[in-house]
Amino acid sequence: MGDHRGSSADSRYHQDDVNNGFVPVEKVTGRVFAIIWPVKHVGLVPSQDPIK
Repeated sequence: MGDHRGSSADSRYHQDDVNNGFVPVEKVTGRVFAIIWPVKHVGLVPSQDPIK
């Protein structure tokens, strides 16, 4: 949310839009390799096939 918390909105704000608050798959450009939060789940994520 950063420095503009009063002007920001998380995905719950966008539940009524065309993507129901989700990012369209074609807009995903990164790849997860680790989980850092919550601390009890810290660790590396096994390699996955690219999204098709």
